[in-house]
Amino acid sequence: MDTGVISLLLAAYLLGAIPFVYLLGRLSGVDLRDEGSQNVGGTNLWRTVGPFTGVMGAALDIGKGLALVLVARALDFSEGVAGLAAIAAVVGQCWPIFLRFRGGRGISVVAGAVVAYSPMAFVWAVLPAVAGLAAYVIVTSRQRQDAGTIISGSGGDSRTVPLCMMFSMVALPFVGVVLGESFTVVSVFTALSLVLLLRRLTAGLRQDSGSTIPLFTRLRNRFLYDRAQV
Repeated sequence: MDTGVISLLLAAYLLGAIPFVYLLGRLSGVDLRDEGSQNVGGTNLWRTVGPFTGVMGAALDIGKGLALVLVARALDFSEGVAGLAAIAAVVGQCWPIFLRFRGGRGISVVAGAVVAYSPMAFVWAVLPAVAGLAAYVIVTSRQRQDAGTIISGSGGDSRTVPLCMMFSMVALPFVGVVLGESFTVVSVFTALSLVLLLRRLTAGLRQDSGSTIPLFTRLRNRFLYDRAQV
């Protein structure tokens, strides 16, 4: 691996590790690590600060993945190296050195990288999440719930969003295969999904250390609902 690739991967990690969402929260007087779900992510920013700031934070994180893949290609790096840069950025987002390795879930960065590779793959991968949320809104409409309350976790089943996101994570590599993407791109999609799932499964390990919930149950709940207890 030459110095150019190493420099790109290091820069990608550091860019991914810039905690835009956390900084936006701090500008609003909120430490996301102590509020709401305690996740340094756009959804928690939406819940604790507001929709506009939450969307802004998610957009900045999406830009990380999108920019890295596009810049890597513009610099004549291969698709595989561009994918490694995207993976490094997601690792930075999930385990940022600037926040003592306590970051977000990396979903927005992955979304940006996938759009850079294949907008159609992104559309098809998010369909399970969109369909799940739409179905939930329809089913709960009689209780006067809407998309905003579901995202914010107020007045509704806050497991809905993470469950729908899980389906999109798992679907991403298969979408790449169905769309006829190259082996390299499918491999990148697979690696990105695995990093997201690893982050989800290992989030909150310190909080779980004294839990009486069986390990299998905690892992199952984290896989499905991004939390140890539901």
